[in-house]
Amino acid sequence: MGAIGNRHVACQRCQDLWRPARERGRIQLAVLCDECWEQYANEIAELEGATAPPWPEPDSDDVMWTEPPTCPECGGLVRIMPTNYDRWVCLSPVDRPAKDVPRRYRWRLQPLRTRYSGTVVDVIAVKVSAIEPMPAELITPAHRALCPTPDAVRETERERLTDLMRERYSPGCEGP
Repeated sequence: MGAIGNRHVACQRCQDLWRPARERGRIQLAVLCDECWEQYANEIAELEGATAPPWPEPDSDDVMWTEPPTCPECGGLVRIMPTNYDRWVCLSPVDRPAKDVPRRYRWRLQPLRTRYSGTVVDVIAVKVSAIEPMPAELITPAHRALCPTPDAVRETERERLTDLMRERYSPGCEGP
């Protein structure tokens, strides 16, 4: 059952003691049962744009050359990275200054280390949200922000305008 130590733990979302619940996320997010975790992770992925298919795990016996991943719309190179909530996101292979990327598309790559040795065992993509980066700080943009397809360009420009409106009309901000 969903026991941590000698006590049963309820899912933090549905509060059901009979469903096995455990800590979820590569960096702990919550204690959830399987059903609630899938729903929660899908909601976050939809909000953050982490809807890429996972990069296939190479077979240990396979010696065939593997091409780097490309965008299905523009054919440009992308980095497909896992997120903290077990979903995948297409990122640009090149970092950019934060001032050049709309807020919606800002990500950071976070190395995951083993508990007591500090050895990096994995790298995940984490959405930049709580702490605003300095304008010149390098962040990893989602590929969608740099994709040259007309739909992506329109979407990126709309997000830039949203950011400008948020800065101009945010509470406590003095207008012209």
